[in-house]
Amino acid sequence: FLNIIGGVGLYSKHRVLKRYAHNSIYITDEIRDIIACKKVNLPVYAVTWGVDSKEKLLSEKPSGLFETPHELKDFLEKF
Repeated sequence: FLNIIGGVGLYSKHRVLKRYAHNSIYITDEIRDIIACKKVNLPVYAVTWGVDSKEKLLSEKPSGLFETPHELKDFLEKF
């Protein structure tokens, strides 16, 4: 990881993400992150182990979805 940013408000996350939208991807387990990333055209990938269900995550149309840590690891190695 190059940056880990915390303490961002629930409804202002997209403003912070805008600074990192170039040459970055976002990995999340929550639909609110997908929504924030889409506001700034940041590619967002979801993982199914975490806060929101697979169905809920897919309803917001992430750039991709990973069902296992191994799938995510393989993707990141190619990225």
